Amino acid sequence: MANGIIWAEGFDTLGASNNCLSRYADAAGNSFLGTAYGRFGGYGCRVLGSDYMKITPADGLGGGSSTYSHLILGCACQATYTMTEALALELWTFMDGTNVQVHFRQNVPLGFIAAYRGSGTSNLLGQSSNYSVKWDKWNYLELRVKFHGSTGEVEVRCNETQILNLSSQNTISTANAYADRVLLRANGNVDDVVLIDRTVGSGFLGDQRVVPLMPSGDSVVAWTKSGGASNAACVDEAAAAGTAPNADTDYVSSSTPTQKDLYTLPDLTGTPTVAAVQVISRARKDDAGTRTMRNLIDLSATQSTGATVTMTASYQNVQTVFETKPGGGAWAYTDVNTLVAGVECVA
Repeated sequence: MANGIIWAEGFDTLGASNNCLSRYADAAGNSFLGTAYGRFGGYGCRVLGSDYMKITPADGLGGGSSTYSHLILGCACQATYTMTEALALELWTFMDGTNVQVHFRQNVPLGFIAAYRGSGTSNLLGQSSNYSVKWDKWNYLELRVKFHGSTGEVEVRCNETQILNLSSQNTISTANAYADRVLLRANGNVDDVVLIDRTVGSGFLGDQRVVPLMPSGDSVVAWTKSGGASNAACVDEAAAAGTAPNADTDYVSSSTPTQKDLYTLPDLTGTPTVAAVQVISRARKDDAGTRTMRNLIDLSATQSTGATVTMTASYQNVQTVFETKPGGGAWAYTDVNTLVAGVECVA
């Protein structure tokens, strides 16, 4: 059954320092990237104070819905210091445009999470028991919200244990029973973010890790490389974690419909369970007129493609989540180790 994954982020391919804007159209202030902030030695993001980054699924150009009536946000979080004022900040916020539907705050000294409708602390929906979330420790939190004026639901799990469960709630502050974006503050370090459409998915996935795999070589290539030894070498700048997309420094290009570039990928480490494969490309057009492209993956000569996206003159991310492998069925780690991925010029 599909998991309903619509967004995944591990922060390894955004570049060092504050480069969240290479994927997030709305990020403010001290959203620092670095290995000191990652959970397992890779990159993570430190978001402090009132600074934030905002996940807007429509920005991913994946072709899916832009509004969601039931969402689950999973993320690894580590509160890095004791707040002098308990519950001072909105940390995880589900929004309808610029309006807050439901948000969560963490009381670091007492170790609980509280859920509120709208902004501020006037409309408390409920809170977990004290010390259900350990201060200064990595916790994997899963925050589920069903948006409705009277039958809304809120559930929070910490490290796969339920710590808050509310039903028959008013979970909207606008006329719309949905959210279209999620704002992350975290008040510390955050990593391994997964956003799920619960109307499609079967429920909580538990503790997840988002692992980056960058092109390692050419498989079957037809696009023109800007230079260098291979097409893959022109699109692998984030192969060394912390290296940001480099725009026109090197690239591949095509104006020929149906032309494809496919790249080999490194193997996964170990034998993990795979929930989905996400492909993110970054592309633009270089002349007037309409130009479209899409992501694709190939497993043993069977291919799956993402939504067709119209290019603009500025670089934009094109994101596709493949929850089933080409030809159908759940992913195995051996499938990922055999997979090749790339892009197609559609028109």
